[in-house]
Amino acid sequence: MTPDEFKQRRKSLDVTQQQLAQMWGHDIRTIRRWESGQTEIPALAIWGIKMLEITSPHLAIHRCG
Repeated sequence: MTPDEFKQRRKSLDVTQQQLAQMWGHDIRTIRRWESGQTEIPALAIWGIKMLEITSPHLAIHRCG
């Protein structure tokens, strides 16, 4: 998954970088680095964003934070 694909998936979930960082126990800078391509996106994060897409209709994830 490219950084742009990851970013688009996060945005389609209506989740900010800050909210994703909080949900996953990361610093917002980590999410920014993934989305800018500065750091490779870990396989677990790719899996996680895909799982959020599957489960988001059943969760109120946009209310985190």
